[in-house]
Parts: sequence; C-alpha cells; structure tokens
Amino acid sequence: MKINCLKKDLVKGIETVEDIVSMKNTLPILSSLLIETNKDSLHIVATDLEVGMECMVPAQIVESGGIAVPARKINEVIKSLPDTEININMENNILIIDYKKGIFRINGLEKESFPILPQIKTNNTILIEQTDLKRMIRKTSFAVSYDEARPAFNGILFVVDKDILRLVATDGKRMACIEGRIKNFCRERKEIIVPIKAINKLLKVLNKDDVNILIGENEISFQIKDEDRLVSRLINKKFPDYQKIIPGEYERRIRLKNKEFLDNLKRVSVLTGEKSGMVEFDILIDKMILKASVSDVGEVREEMDLKYEEPHSDTPLNIIFEPRYIMDFLRNEESVDIFLDLNGSLDPGVMKPDGDGNYIYIVMPIRP
Repeated sequence: MKINCLKKDLVKGIETVEDIVSMKNTLPILSSLLIETNKDSLHIVATDLEVGMECMVPAQIVESGGIAVPARKINEVIKSLPDTEININMENNILIIDYKKGIFRINGLEKESFPILPQIKTNNTILIEQTDLKRMIRKTSFAVSYDEARPAFNGILFVVDKDILRLVATDGKRMACIEGRIKNFCRERKEIIVPIKAINKLLKVLNKDDVNILIGENEISFQIKDEDRLVSRLINKKFPDYQKIIPGEYERRIRLKNKEFLDNLKRVSVLTGEKSGMVEFDILIDKMILKASVSDVGEVREEMDLKYEEPHSDTPLNIIFEPRYIMDFLRNEESVDIFLDLNGSLDPGVMKPDGDGNYIYIVMPIRP
C-alpha cells in the first residue's frame, strides 16, 4: 500500500469511526482500525462485532493494499502531525507514516484478519431525510434503558408501516413515541429494535441530505452518504406492547411554558438531586404547586400559574413524579408550550408539544 493524503482528511476519517472501537475487547484485532485502499479513496473501518462503521477518505492511491492498526495509537499519531500532506506506505505489516520532517512506524496486523462488515441485501429499505431521523432519535433515545438485564429495552423500536416510520423507546418507567414520514413506500410492515450504541453513533454522524436504511434478518445498515455507512446487529427480543400504555382518554389538559416548567423543576430538584428523588405536583384550580422534602436536607415549594385546555377538571389532584423523567422531555423539546394530560394520582402523565400530534411522552407516577 502506498498513498498520499492530507492530515485533515485523515483525522476526520479516523474520528468518524474510532469511537466504535472498545478498548476493553480481548481480541487485539477489534482494538484496531482497518485502513485499506479503495479505487481513489482510503477506506477506514471499525467494528466491535455488534456495531461497525466505515468511511472513505480522499487520497491519491499509488499502490493498493491494506493493514489493521491499533485505533488509539493511529489516532494519537495522526493528530500530532503538522498540517501537511502525509505519505503512507506499508512494509511487512508495519504502517509507515512519512510527513517530510519525520517518520512513524506502527506495527499492525494483516487486513485479512479484520472482520468484514456485512452487506445487507434486502427489499426492506427506508429513505428518510437525515435531519428528520436525527430529530426523531433525539426525542426518543433518552428514554432507552441501559439495564442489560432487560435487553429489549436497550434500544429503540423502529416500526415501518407503508410510508410511516415510528420510533419507540422505554425503560419501563417512561416511554417516548414519535412518528415521521419516509420518502418511499414499504409494502412489508417491519418491527425491529436497534441497539442504543448504534443509535448514539447515528446522532453523531447524521447531518443533511437523505439516509438510506436497509433492514436485514439480523442486521440494519444506515448509508449516510456515499462515503459513510453504519451497520449494527439487531436486538432479537420482543418489545413490549407500547400501544396499550398510551391512555385513550384524560380528565384534564394543562398548558405549560416549556422553559418556565423546566426552570421550576431544576430549582425543586436541587434538594432531591436530578438522578433520583420525587416531586409532588398539587394541581389546583388556578395554579400548580411543586413540592419536595428530603429528610436531613430540607424542603422546597414552588408555584406555577396554570392555563387549562379542554377537557378541564376543578377537582384538586396530587400526583408524584421523578423530576428527571420530566426534565428529559423538556430539554429535548423545542416547542414554547407543552401539554400535560392527567387522570388520577396513580395514572400515567402524558406530555405532548403544542402543535405536534406525532410525538407523545408518557411518565409513570410514583406511588405515595
């Protein structure tokens, strides 16, 4: 292998894929990046056997070839170089990096020992704008569970039905569900669970234009542009029946200012801590009172003016929520106003943005 390329292009390519690599992996080859020539570009690949990412880097190819090199080391080396053209060649599984004023030699492994990313051949394809998919992921991914004992909750459910894509995420205590339009028509309804590691990587690389999604039996592929592709295994578990969780009716609908509500909850959560605790919501005729009390710490009380929508109830309601779950929704929602729909003190609360009927967020209350 013998190539010439710019440092900035190589840094961008390595940064695109290298966070896929797990340094805890016991297989040395999985701690490496595959660097190989591909026509008039440099092909860079990373995988942990569950999630894989590949990208193309502009380069002048003098001689074809490839090698697997330690991901962390090659990243550190390339970043340390001056901003200039880099000459790269290979000799006996040693990557040689020549930058005119110096030279690095990095021991590598044969490219044949590097796992090949699957090429998915399927008729189940989805075409959607990257900005739309990114928005949908951002509004659901925070509700995913990281508890490995519940693998079905460790990803986002993708439901493809005709020209609709629905994303659903839950950790058992709250659930986020959003719908969006895709650009093509899918005759076969599909329900798959994409793991959170692939989801988090998608959030980093999605930008603009369209993304082409291919759904296989056990894998999913996101062709982000001609140069970049993300591949992930699917979670082969049964997702809970999310439609049963969505309340059909509610007794009262409250309109709240997003920023004001978030600021109030932040203040109340100073005592409880954002990661745990509880806040009481007293829903009265013209105001809502937020209260929290922590033994050996203190107590707090905050009032908010209310504006009711229909349906409306004058009966006072006391309900308890974990504030972190509500703040997660508010932080990821750009609408000025949001709706809070409530029934009884043990019934789930439903939150929706004003003007968007395709997004719903459900939070289970805490029993007193």
